Amino acid sequence: MKCEFCGSELLRGEDGLVCSSCGAVFQDFFEDSRFTGGPIAKKGSEIIDYLASYFNTPRDIAEEAKQVATFTRRKLGMDKSPTSLEIAAFIYTCRRKGRLIPLNEIDKLARRERIRVSISTVALYIAKISSIFGRSREDLLIPYLNYVKIKIMEDDRIMGKMGKRGRYLVEVAEQLAYRNLVDSFEINRGRIAGKNPLLLAATAYYNAFKLLGANITQKEVASCVGIGKSAIAKGRRLVIGPVVMRREEI
Repeated sequence: MKCEFCGSELLRGEDGLVCSSCGAVFQDFFEDSRFTGGPIAKKGSEIIDYLASYFNTPRDIAEEAKQVATFTRRKLGMDKSPTSLEIAAFIYTCRRKGRLIPLNEIDKLARRERIRVSISTVALYIAKISSIFGRSREDLLIPYLNYVKIKIMEDDRIMGKMGKRGRYLVEVAEQLAYRNLVDSFEINRGRIAGKNPLLLAATAYYNAFKLLGANITQKEVASCVGIGKSAIAKGRRLVIGPVVMRREEI
């Protein structure tokens, strides 16, 4: 099984499953994390309905997420779905529909609404759902998208050029970059397979910044993630040009 944060193998440790690379600790699947307060102290499919409303996703995503959660619960032999499984089903379904819900956004929501839920358990359930339903190739690039995002936010030159809206633009670019990869795999599925995943992720981010009108060059993005200066120009032969998303989807 793979780590949801960096994609490395998980090993069994004293405290649960531990990532062999980044050291993230994942609690066991059958931990029954629960909502303890706030407006989403709900049960079952109501959790998914609230998340769909909060993140403004189409209704069909919520309905499909409920089916994913129910099927997974039965597959795992569970009497009822814990909160972490419901959340994981929603995130997984969003990804398959081209909408990326970062785990840190779930963490922020949990803190604000006083939800006692383990984000590491949510990540582990996402991995389990992926093993049951099949993980798309663009999902495998999420750890690389996370890496590129971190490197961009650590680069003072890039963040300085974007000014006060820098963090906001990076968050929006994350959504656009993921959608860019989904569309690229659909159009160039034969040519894109087996290519450098870091190059694909960096190219998708550059395309996103271009769409947002940020004055960030290919050289700057390539440099901050440690790939060749002209690599993104080659990557753009595989990762299609920027996609356009409706404002309510961002």
